[in-house]
Amino acid sequence: MDKEKLLEKINEEKQDLDEREKHLKDVSYHWAFWGVYLVLAIIYVLRMIKGLDFTYDLVMIMMGQAGFMSFSLYRNGRNRKLNLIFIVISIVLFFVATYLTMGNYEII
Repeated sequence: MDKEKLLEKINEEKQDLDEREKHLKDVSYHWAFWGVYLVLAIIYVLRMIKGLDFTYDLVMIMMGQAGFMSFSLYRNGRNRKLNLIFIVISIVLFFVATYLTMGNYEII
C-alpha cells in the first residue's frame, strides 16, 4: 500500500468512529428527552391530585425545555417541519403558563 491509500483508509476509519459516537449521543438524547418528561408529568399529576396551585410552574418548565430541544433538533435538520410546529406550540404554551404562574404569585 502506498502512503495515500493508507491515509484514505485511516480517514475512513475515523469517519466510522464518528458515526458511532453520533449514534450514542442521539440514543442518549432520546432517553433524556423522554425521561425528563415522564418525571415532570408524574410530578404534575401528583400536584393536581393534592390540589396544589403550582401546576403552571411545571408546564412552564416542560414547555421551555420542549422548545429548546425541538430547536436543537430543528437546527440539526431532523424533521424540520414537525420540529418547527413543536417549537411554535411549545413557545405559545410556555408564555401562557408563564402568564398564569405570574398571576398565581400575584406578580401581575
